[in-house]
Amino acid sequence: MTATNFIGNGSGLTALNPTNLSAGTAAISISGNAATATTATTANNFSGPLLGDVTGTQDATVVSFVNGQTAAHVASGAVAANAATDANTANAIVKRDASGNFSGSTITATSFNGNALG
Repeated sequence: MTATNFIGNGSGLTALNPTNLSAGTAAISISGNAATATTATTANNFSGPLLGDVTGTQDATVVSFVNGQTAAHVASGAVAANAATDANTANAIVKRDASGNFSGSTITATSFNGNALG
């Protein structure tokens, strides 16, 4: 079967015999939704590399950036946040205990407002 131009809903093609079709490439023109689609509702397969914050190919996708920060910086921040402590620990993020307190040895400030003891 040879078709040089097709317009319509395909109702006249109901008697296509699959044995008359062969695999390969067809030189066709597509118009309408398929030619202008910018968003896929579902996609089972794609080819070519991804660009932007998510990179790689379909079987090796990598999150490279999150809001401009490298994935390594985001991971490092998550590790530091998860290691936060209410103890007097150098170079650690301060986390308050269940009472809202934390331990520290020296506090340096240029000004202070409120009640203070000691």
